[in-house]
Amino acid sequence: MYYAAARVRPHDPGARWALGRDLIARGAGRVGGTLLEEAIRFGGDASLIGAELVPVYLETGQYDKLAALTTASTAERARARWLVNHETRIIAPDSVVVAPFRRASDARSLGHALLRVDGRPYDAELSARVRGIVIADTAAVAHALHLFDAGVTSRAAIPAAADSISFGRMIVTNVPVTLAHTSGAAVVIGLDALAPFAPRFDPRAARMTLYVAAASPGARARAPAGNALPTLAPGYDIQVLRAGGWTSVMDLPIAALLRARPWDYIARSGEIVIEP
Repeated sequence: MYYAAARVRPHDPGARWALGRDLIARGAGRVGGTLLEEAIRFGGDASLIGAELVPVYLETGQYDKLAALTTASTAERARARWLVNHETRIIAPDSVVVAPFRRASDARSLGHALLRVDGRPYDAELSARVRGIVIADTAAVAHALHLFDAGVTSRAAIPAAADSISFGRMIVTNVPVTLAHTSGAAVVIGLDALAPFAPRFDPRAARMTLYVAAASPGARARAPAGNALPTLAPGYDIQVLRAGGWTSVMDLPIAALLRARPWDYIARSGEIVIEP
């Protein structure tokens, strides 16, 4: 219906906006973001639509556009300018990287991934209800982060950047993160932060596999074998389609399956694939 509306009314900002939002929620951030930009050009509300472009530009690495986006906060634009001048790079010895991953011990996460932030090791919680990488303001590494708090009125969430985040033998330099108050782990990593690498999680074997080549522009989505569930990522949650409608992957019984079986998150095709 969204595609049909955009074809029938190609200059209707509402049709462009609706289709763009749907594509972004299904994992096609760059294409969806372009449609939102067109919706603004065709007369859509720049303040409302622009606010939705902020996380899209951040997640897709379009820092130059984010730096110029007036609906972004002063701190978000300052971080974007820093990221434009400090290129994010992926350094890995191979196209496939394996890193430690262990089964979740409680209902708060989908598992625990071992990573390093600026060289410091952390046992990070994996969550589908967090966007990006969140670092507790009480963590030892907090003082080493680049903070962009100009105009921030609350200490609840401050845009920041880490010089490096590493998983196994893969290092990502100049990474946007968020410094915030947390009640749990020192580091919480959103499933969306690993999405570019088409990750596979295997709690049985205590490892996760990141496909570095999947992050390259134009790379095709992997097609792992298993039971594929369509995904939708509206706001700060990732949902899957089951009989009866959409449900968060953090809710039972989906979370129980993901904590027990190997599974893949293929955001580019909008699927979670669970091994039988």
